[in-house]
Amino acid sequence: METSDYVPLATPLPITEHNWPAGTVPLLTICCITYNHKSFISKTIESFLMQETTFPVAISIHDDASTDGTADIVRNYQTEYPHLIRSVLQHKNQYSQNGNAVLFEFLNSAQGSFVAYCEGDDYWTSKNKLELQLSYLRATPDAIISFHDVIRVDENGAQWSSSKIKDLIGQQQPKKLVNYKMISCALIPTLSIVYRKVPIKYGRRAKRLVIADCYLFARLSEFGEAHNIGVTMGAHRSHPGGIWTSQPDSKRSCLIRQMRLAIACEISPAFCLQAAEVLACSAFNDGKLAIRQKHFSIAVECLSYFAFSLLICFRAPKATIHDWFSIFCAVMYIAFIPIRHIANYLRCHARQHSFRRE
Repeated sequence: METSDYVPLATPLPITEHNWPAGTVPLLTICCITYNHKSFISKTIESFLMQETTFPVAISIHDDASTDGTADIVRNYQTEYPHLIRSVLQHKNQYSQNGNAVLFEFLNSAQGSFVAYCEGDDYWTSKNKLELQLSYLRATPDAIISFHDVIRVDENGAQWSSSKIKDLIGQQQPKKLVNYKMISCALIPTLSIVYRKVPIKYGRRAKRLVIADCYLFARLSEFGEAHNIGVTMGAHRSHPGGIWTSQPDSKRSCLIRQMRLAIACEISPAFCLQAAEVLACSAFNDGKLAIRQKHFSIAVECLSYFAFSLLICFRAPKATIHDWFSIFCAVMYIAFIPIRHIANYLRCHARQHSFRRE
């Protein structure tokens, strides 16, 4: 249900030229979290200001105690566009104290019926982005999220890829992601989303996740589908200071498992069987790879995630015997693999030792 009461413009105009009556509630809020993005934040904010819409828009920017002068840039933009931009300039870093609660509470505080999200190092490339995505959501009641593909640029702004989705998925993914299971296997560029505002619930595990955006998509999937509107309208910037970019390859699979465990434990019971299956598949694939590479400690960790996926079935209101049996068989299968490999390793070691004695 839309909460903004306004008369739409006849044609889209730049939001910097809008002149709504006093007290008009924005239909959509652009939410931006930034930290030490001095080199990038101006490009990001300019991409917000170039938007042309027929509806009222607000821009909300949260600077998490940057130390490089980012807050000064945000403050200058707010001074220039006080009717559009509201900033929250922290003096102490909130993420270090409260984790992702900062993000979820910031999104929950947005005004209006729709939210667009973009971090301070990415930017949009089309002036029609918000108008197109909001029109799509209004015409598609089954969708809670609209998103699109983005190009990829380096820290200097040079483009090095025309499709982030194709790069990371390796193929075309469905345009309509109708449930959490499909969303978990797809790529939704965070900077591209516009969603219907609903309360974002989160638990203890979610606060410390590195991959908070996937958790956000999972919670939104409880309310509807995620649809790719089929155009490219943004740019994702890769740079050494990025949260994901700075993670070593050896740690990324573990972070993904932690994210999927948090979702399976905290998502609404009606969706937890899907989440348990996704967690089990992730642990199974990671476990097989760890065994091939003889990383048995990681294989044992993956086994523990399998066990969690079985326990999560207790949360499901309609877990069937088939659900229990399928996950139980998967747990037993992956448990057998490391035991078999360890036994083969010990057998070969014993043979080599006996040959040496002879």
